[in-house]
Amino acid sequence: MRRDNCRRLSVALIVLWLAFWWVPAGALPAVPDTPPETGQLSSGEGGVYRVQVAAYFSSRRAKKAKKKIEKDARFANEKIVIEFSAKSGVYRVDVGEFNSRGDAEGLQRQLADAGFEDAEVVVDHYYSTAAVSAAEPPPPPTSVPAATSSPVTNDRMTVDPAEVSVIGHATVATQRSDYVIGPEDLLEVSVFELEGLNKTVRVSEEGMITLPLLGAVRAEGQTRRGLEEIVRSLLDEKYINSPQVSVFIREFRSRSVSVIGSVRNPGTYKLLGARTLIHMISEAGGLSDKAGPLLYVIRVSPEGASERIAVDLDGLMIQGRAELNLLVESADVINIPADPQMSVYIYGAVRSPGELSFRKSDAISLLQAITKAGGLTDRAAADKVRIKRKSDSGVEQQIDVELKKIIKGKKDDMPLQDKDVVVVPETIF
Repeated sequence: MRRDNCRRLSVALIVLWLAFWWVPAGALPAVPDTPPETGQLSSGEGGVYRVQVAAYFSSRRAKKAKKKIEKDARFANEKIVIEFSAKSGVYRVDVGEFNSRGDAEGLQRQLADAGFEDAEVVVDHYYSTAAVSAAEPPPPPTSVPAATSSPVTNDRMTVDPAEVSVIGHATVATQRSDYVIGPEDLLEVSVFELEGLNKTVRVSEEGMITLPLLGAVRAEGQTRRGLEEIVRSLLDEKYINSPQVSVFIREFRSRSVSVIGSVRNPGTYKLLGARTLIHMISEAGGLSDKAGPLLYVIRVSPEGASERIAVDLDGLMIQGRAELNLLVESADVINIPADPQMSVYIYGAVRSPGELSFRKSDAISLLQAITKAGGLTDRAAADKVRIKRKSDSGVEQQIDVELKKIIKGKKDDMPLQDKDVVVVPETIF
């Protein structure tokens, strides 16, 4: 009897010790699945910021906390979700969804004022992607003014707007939640507290996914939020009252952009979230030394019409003109033509006769070419300069030039063409 009493006493002491040391609900710090990140995240490229109120060991306590926040009028417009972390074994209550840390920190302060002192800012791990390099963070989204009707110009070339369209874009801040699902995308569909309905599926070529209980469901053309609502409605209609459905995009395969021409690594690149021209040029290894002054975006509309958009590369890459950093679309072809090498030949009474090479966009005039050749000698016959030029048909023609009048400004300088031969004769006396 005495031994039984000792056993009962030991069990009671253990229970009391566990009750004393057990962590009360809400006392645990928030446990993000990924380390909190700092700085500004470009939308759709690294994740979205959420405010995590607490981490709970039971779904009941998480639901209680969620209801408490929902009843507070200050948070009526915020998205409040419960997510279970298999890694840490806790239920997370996340509030809000923001593209910048500053906005999330504003909500964090509001929650602290409302009594949720353990609220902290985290990055939603379901949005993060390894495609973002920590060493080269993407630039923040920039508000871009509307396009103007002025021609695209730089120091080398002026493009007539009647020949090619030059456009800007209103904004590059397209949310990852606005991504339109397409064939071959990999989706993770989860129903809260019903693990049997959770499934990771790839969208078929026909745009369909197959889910438990529901069978085939069309996913193509829907956003992540839109597909969540479709699945929730189908389950609510036939099987479950007010289910909580989450859809996460694990792989983006339906959208791609081709980058060709004068880049270091031409090819086809997956379009993960919002991407601009500078992003795509960077992914293709940057411009090569042969890149010309213009970039062309070839875009086909849903109706099948083809559009060519010209962008000044100096304005985009050097001057940093935001209106030229267009937001690319799926199936766009970005073409950066090479700037052809050209040559002219100077023969006769100049100090350094020979071949002069230049880029087509850096076309030079007769006076510039003679200057590059060291200038005229003392015996040069400036009034008898000739240019020998072959036509497209191969016929050679001779152009007599009054260089003295060009030097004095009485006549316009003459532009040279590829393979021109400039002959500067010497005077007899």
